[in-house]
Amino acid sequence: MPDHSPSPQHLGTMICEFAGPALPRILASAGLVFAVVDGEHGAFDDAQVSTLIAAAWDALEIYVRVPLSEMARTRRYLDAGATGIVAPMVSSRADCELLVEATKYPPLGRRGVSTFRAHTDFQRVDVAEYLGRANTGVHALAQVETPAALDRLDAIASVPGLDGLVLGPNDLLTNAGAPARYDHPVLDEALRAIAAAARTHGLTAGVMTSNAALASRALAHGCTWLCWSSDSALLHGAVANARDAFRETDR
Repeated sequence: MPDHSPSPQHLGTMICEFAGPALPRILASAGLVFAVVDGEHGAFDDAQVSTLIAAAWDALEIYVRVPLSEMARTRRYLDAGATGIVAPMVSSRADCELLVEATKYPPLGRRGVSTFRAHTDFQRVDVAEYLGRANTGVHALAQVETPAALDRLDAIASVPGLDGLVLGPNDLLTNAGAPARYDHPVLDEALRAIAAAARTHGLTAGVMTSNAALASRALAHGCTWLCWSSDSALLHGAVANARDAFRETDR
């Protein structure tokens, strides 16, 4: 983890590989605030995602990352009780509008209404009051990871109903011709731009990374939402550390 930097207000991790119902509660018990279920690169089906959301209820915020081409899936995840949707590769205002339309109820979006479900805790609700509350409480986060997104950042950030901008460093570096170069200036330029746009438009600024130096820089720039590493990487690291500790005791 990064040292000597501000603490993120929201610290979480990515769920990439494991769909066991105990996982969200383990992450919450360890002190995390949220997890992002990776519906972009992960091979999760809808039942697995719904199980993770249900297992996290009242313990851990669960976001689901959903590609723009598959926004129809968001209604199932949100009705299952997801905290919000993270859309990767948001590169234009139109992309961001697609995210908000799928995530928010009218008048901000076009999310369909079905209330006696997990997202209302299976309670009868005042529908008008609930829709307004859900539009505030369910979050739409746009992942900024292309040069085009940086060029159009103000147009993206100004979409009504958007809640946050999240830097995706790996694809941004690859698109800039500098894969895995976490010291590349494009990342600091992106962090400054994201933080400024977030301040201007009242949004959350965040980053997804497993690079400690980048995480520290992001927090220093004002990011408050840090998706750190992933379930598989954290497990691998813990096992490797334990192995090394036992090797030390054998010497």
